[in-house]
Amino acid sequence: MSRKAFTIGTTEFPYGAFINPVISFLLLATALYFLLVLPINKRLAPHQDVQAPRRDCPECPTPAPAQARRCAVPLPALPAQAETETQRVG
Repeated sequence: MSRKAFTIGTTEFPYGAFINPVISFLLLATALYFLLVLPINKRLAPHQDVQAPRRDCPECPTPAPAQARRCAVPLPALPAQAETETQRVG
């Protein structure tokens, strides 16, 4: 492979000078991915693929876990409700 080459114009490009760095890069990238990236991702986000059963929240359009007792999204107080509640108390 080191003797084979292709020529563009008057410049000669050997195959081995291109293929050897490509193979080295792919091997190094694969090793770094499996030795560093995958373990770090597993520590940062464990069990992301496991989905708890969900049901629709009656108060808002977001789904909630099936065993939830209240909505996780705080509902904003409507201005009319806030005024009537202060009148009842006062």
